[in-house]
Order: sequence, then structure tokens, then C-alpha cells
Amino acid sequence: MTLNPLRSRPPVEIPDRPKPTKSQKVSAWNRANGLCWWCGKPVAADGPDVEWDHETPRGLSADDSTENLAPLHVRCHDQKTYGEDIPRIAKAKRQEKLTRPKQRKPGGFNGWRKMNGEVVWRRS
Repeated sequence: MTLNPLRSRPPVEIPDRPKPTKSQKVSAWNRANGLCWWCGKPVAADGPDVEWDHETPRGLSADDSTENLAPLHVRCHDQKTYGEDIPRIAKAKRQEKLTRPKQRKPGGFNGWRKMNGEVVWRRS
């Protein structure tokens, strides 16, 4: 998928999603001081209660760096994804579609046929 809202920057090619490594998780958790990035409450460093989110949605930046990862509770991650990220990505796609140059249809046949099948060409 390629996104380029308002043609203000080069298109973003989004590669396959890699899983965060253990060192990336520990680094992001330490940067967040062990708090959920969304609600500010304590969150575990690893386990079923924590999910790793991209602060800037991956669909907009394709940035998988440690600085863009943040720990979130599962509930908070759902709220952020459905309430904020999906609408932002959808808007970027709409803007890209509006700024894409229109393609002209091929010229095709420049004339018409009479009832007897004779071709009459349009004068240019």
C-alpha cells in the first residue's frame, strides 16, 4: 500500500509488519516509565495484558523504530486504533485519491457510421 497525502512528501511504501523484539519492548517500556501511553496507568512489561502500539500509525509512516513503539493496555489499544488511527488513515487515503492526477480515457473512434455502414470521420 502506498500513501501520499497531499503529495507533500514522497510516497510511503509499507513493508510487512515485523514483531517488536524483546530489546525494543524493554526500551519502549522504559521510555514510557512503565505506564500505558493512552491512559497513563501502570502496564506490565510483557504478557497478555499489554500490546505494543505505534504512536504514529504504521499506515501513515511505516515507522517500526523503538521511538514509535509504546505499551498500551488491550482496551486502550482498541480505543486508540478504532477511535483515532483508522479515521486518520482513511482520511489520508481520501486525500491521496483527491490529489491523484486524473487519467484521460483513450481517444477511441473519432467518427460515426451511417445506416449503410459507411464510416464518416470527424474533422479535427
